[in-house]
Order: sequence, then structure tokens, then C-alpha cells
Amino acid sequence: MSARDIENELRERATRLSRSAGNKQQISTEAFVAFLIGKQCFGVPLRAVVYAGRLRHLTPIPNGPPHLLGITLMAGHLISVLDIASLFALRRAGVADVNSCLIIESGPRKIGLAAEQALGIEEIPQDQISEISLAASAASVRRAAFVERMHILLLDPQVLLADPRLLGGGSHG
Repeated sequence: MSARDIENELRERATRLSRSAGNKQQISTEAFVAFLIGKQCFGVPLRAVVYAGRLRHLTPIPNGPPHLLGITLMAGHLISVLDIASLFALRRAGVADVNSCLIIESGPRKIGLAAEQALGIEEIPQDQISEISLAASAASVRRAAFVERMHILLLDPQVLLADPRLLGGGSHG
């Protein structure tokens, strides 16, 4: 899903929301970009996504940790690509099924999140988001949601990019 696709989808949703603005009961929602990796669905806040697109070329990092798949150039950003499933020990690292990347940022740091499939933007009602507690290795996942028969682990980009396992693995330019 490209940045233009995300922008178009946001416009369409804004139009639908403005049409339903006549409703007296407003439902508070939070927008996430949902993606699949390691048979798990993750969501990252839309406000943290800089770019989303196909992963066309990936250069391995010599002697790099298994959760850093390599570096790539996307939309003018030279970026490290993180396999979140490997970081959280959900599966062994591998790039055969990874074909998309979401570039996220928090403050000055950026990183690419590898994705097997970008699912699009999910407007998740606040009452469907729950606080959760996972293992220390997954500290950047503090919330989850169940939306349309899909369980989504919601990433906190600020906590993720401060993970000591990623030191030196953020933005390269």
C-alpha cells in the first residue's frame, strides 16, 4: 500500500465520517496501519507512518542481528528493515515472504517494518482497544484490539525505537 493509497483511503473515510456527523453519538477512534508478519497482525499508529510501499531491494547487514533483515532505499530514506516477528520470537527471520515495508518514525529515529501483507488503515474504536502485558521482549506492544475477527497487536513506535536491541539499527541517513 503506497502513501497515495493511504491518503486516498483517508479522504474516503473522512467523507464517510462527515456524512455521518449528524449522529449525536460520536465514537472515538484511533487510526492504525495494519500489516501481517509471522502469522500475526500488527498495527502501528497512522501518525507514525512516514511511507508504506513494496520492498523491492534489500541489502543484508553483515553480521547483523537476525531481526534486522537489511537496509533499503524507500522514498528517499535509507532505512534499516526490522522483522518484528523475529524481534518478538514469533518466527525465524526470513525474507522470502516479505514484500512490503512501512517506514515509521518517532522523534528523529526511523525504521522500516517488514510486512508480508499491508492490510490498510483500520479506524479502531477506543472501546475495542485493551491494555495488555506481554513478555519483556515485546514491551513495545502494550495494547491490542479485536476488529472484524482479527486480533491486532498495537505497536508503540516510541517504545519500539528506544528498544536497546535496535541501537544502531534506526535511520541511516
